[in-house]
This record gives sequence, C-alpha cells and structure tokens, in this order.
Amino acid sequence: MPLMCCVDAIPPSLVPYDRINREVDHDKWVHFCIHDARFMSLWRNPWNQLPRLQCFKGCIAPDFSMFWAYPRYMQLEAVCRSRAIGAWMQRNGCVGVPFLRWGLKNTYDFSFSAVEPEGTIAVGTIGCFGNRETRKVFEDGFGPMREIVRPKRVLVIGSDRSGVFDEARQDGIEIISYEGETARYYREKGVRNGIG
Repeated sequence: MPLMCCVDAIPPSLVPYDRINREVDHDKWVHFCIHDARFMSLWRNPWNQLPRLQCFKGCIAPDFSMFWAYPRYMQLEAVCRSRAIGAWMQRNGCVGVPFLRWGLKNTYDFSFSAVEPEGTIAVGTIGCFGNRETRKVFEDGFGPMREIVRPKRVLVIGSDRSGVFDEARQDGIEIISYEGETARYYREKGVRNGIG
C-alpha cells in the first residue's frame, strides 16, 4: 500500500470535490466526504483531475466508502484506494492529508497503516453519529488509531461531539472540526437537525 507522508497543515476551510469547479476561493482545501460516485472521475483518470486539484491549497485524501459490515477485501480496497490517491497527490504537487476510516477491530491492521505518524490526519463523522452501532464502531477504533498513528492534529469533517475527541484534546492532540454539507445546509435554512 502506498505510504502517505507526514503533513503538518491546518486547512482554513474545505470545499467538497464535487463543487471545486464553482469554487472561487482557492485557499480552501478539497475534501471527499461525499458519495463515492461524485469523485470516481478522480479514481478512473487522476491525471485529468490533477490541474483542478492543484488550484487549491491542499487536499484531504479520498474517503472511499468502508462500511463496517462490508467484506474485509472491500474494506482493504477502500483503504488502498485512499492511500494510493493521497500518495499520488503528494507526489504531484498537492499538499495531501491522509484520511482514515476503519471498521471493526479486524480492520485496524490495514486501516491505520501506510500513514507516517505524528502528523495531521483527517477523519469523517458524517453519517457515523446518527446510529448507535456506527458511532460505537467509530469510537472503538479512535483510541487504537491514536496509539498507532500518534497524530499531532485531527481534522474532523462533521461533528466533533464525542468523548473520544475530548480525550484527545486533553492528551494534547489538536482537534479541528469542519461542518459537513448537510449541517451547513440546515444551518443556513435555520433548521436544527443534529446531523454532522
């Protein structure tokens, strides 16, 4: 699996990949916490997408779906794809932050690999905290991820309302949260929905 190098970065704000053609603020960083179908063009032909990505200050590696109930080979493929694109971005002039996603305990061996320790990493909580089981899977894996990856900083795409983030802050890990698109939409409409 390709190794993503350690990065020490704090994006000022994020834009989802499917909106980069309309985005005029190129100080933003590109994220991929959107449906996989919306960024498969990057997986299929990354060289065509590279000039668009290079317009922005940086990118967070893609978040290929890795549901905890998926067969192990599909989970491994999702992590490999994320690391492959992330490492490719880094080699081709994009500041790239690793994105970490995991399933049950049997995925930790590959989910937390191919990332240099003690840098900035990103995680996503969109869709994780609305269901008790998925929240537990996320929270159960956060501690082992911290032990293995030893991040200096965690960028959270979605809600950071969880005790695991509070514990990380107490241990000196910087936690920076970025609002998800659904939450932003409802906030702008003046509706409270509790979604990250």
